[in-house]
Amino acid sequence: MKIKRPRQRKIYLIEWLLYLGLFLFSAYLQFSQGLKPCPLCVIQRIVVVLLLFLYLSAYLHNPEKGKAILAYNVIGTMLSGFGALVAWRHLYLQNLPPEQMPKICAPDLYYMLHHLPYQKLVQFLFDGMGECNEVQWVLFDKSLPEWLLIIFIAGIIFPWLRLSYESVQH
Repeated sequence: MKIKRPRQRKIYLIEWLLYLGLFLFSAYLQFSQGLKPCPLCVIQRIVVVLLLFLYLSAYLHNPEKGKAILAYNVIGTMLSGFGALVAWRHLYLQNLPPEQMPKICAPDLYYMLHHLPYQKLVQFLFDGMGECNEVQWVLFDKSLPEWLLIIFIAGIIFPWLRLSYESVQH
């Protein structure tokens, strides 16, 4: 009996639903539970939105094989890798002792986006503001950045496992 493997399109739909769930959950935490996202949270949310668009595009495009699937894997890996780096930095800041946390008084993110040069903006965002070290929400003893780091690492590994599985099956 031959095992029928799922088509790429179904997998892209599942990935899109995963990132949609993440985005909606973050919106729920912000607007319903009153958790204010720090700048690093905002960057991670942007990565999730970009992954949402990527996997929606992949679902609608429905590539069966070849360079298109490779391109989706590479882009997804790069976005997930960037998200993992931001989540790791966020975890690093959350685990710093309070006396070592950077004490940066900075304007809000909207102001910085519109008035600062990009180099200064990136420096502010990655240095972290005071609220970046606050753990505001925990599930199974893991904070939001920890969960996102796990998801982003899976987002790096899973497409390549799927691609190697597909190549073995043909």
